[in-house]
Amino acid sequence: MFDIEKTLNFQLRLKLLSHDYLQTAATTAESELQPTHPIRLGLALNFSVFYYEIMNSPERYAEIVVLITQRAGPYPYFF
Repeated sequence: MFDIEKTLNFQLRLKLLSHDYLQTAATTAESELQPTHPIRLGLALNFSVFYYEIMNSPERYAEIVVLITQRAGPYPYFF
């Protein structure tokens, strides 16, 4: 028998655990890497997509994208 409450509790625990791991990685990246470092930028992008797609929070997604842009500053593009 399918237990919807157990499934929802499991999904919520996964979301919270994922958030904690991403937050820990972001905090470490902020203290150890330059704002334009590719790993730090990629992590920030992953965190923003997590908020948009998993947490259903486009507002937080937009806040993170603006913050990334402000911290990284102008970035030269070479084409």
